[in-house]
Amino acid sequence: MLLLTAPIGEDPFVTGRAFYRRWLEVTASGLALCPMSVLADSQRANAEIRRQFAIPAGSRLVNVLRVGMAPAGFPARPTPRLPAEELLAPPGA
Repeated sequence: MLLLTAPIGEDPFVTGRAFYRRWLEVTASGLALCPMSVLADSQRANAEIRRQFAIPAGSRLVNVLRVGMAPAGFPARPTPRLPAEELLAPPGA
């Protein structure tokens, strides 16, 4: 499990950038992440996680992610995302 925290009042852009950088770092090490955002979004679960893991009062719980070994072929598996060339219009289109 990976707990992502951020200082209270931190710019959401800075928090998001840190979130995705950590995700890429973990993936580059050969592991896979699965966000369990509901644990950060639920007031009750958030408070319990903050208590159990002694998250300081000046920090907020941003997300909780499961961490595990990446399956064979990961991340080379097909994805439901459209390829970039289908998302971008050619110049002048």
